[in-house]
Amino acid sequence: MNYVAHVAELFRSRCGDTKILGSMDYVIIAEWEKQEIPLDVVSSAIDQTLQYLGDANPSIDSVSTFQEKVKQNFNAWLQNGTGSL
Repeated sequence: MNYVAHVAELFRSRCGDTKILGSMDYVIIAEWEKQEIPLDVVSSAIDQTLQYLGDANPSIDSVSTFQEKVKQNFNAWLQNGTGSL
C-alpha cells in the first residue's frame, strides 16, 4: 500500500469507514509524503487529535483537522534526532 492510500485508510478507519476524502485531503496527504513525514507520526497525530476532541466533535470530515498536530509531531520527531530530511 502506498503512502497516500495508507493515510487515507488510517483516516477512514479512525473517523468512519463511510468517510470520503476530497481532493484537498489528497493534496494534504501528498504534501506530508513529500515532506517525508513518517506514517507513525501521522497515525499518532490522528489518534492524539481524536483523543483531544473526544465526543466534542465526532464528525470529522477532512484530513485538515489533523494538519497542525501532524506538523507539531513531525517537528518533535525531527528535534528528538529520530529522523532527518
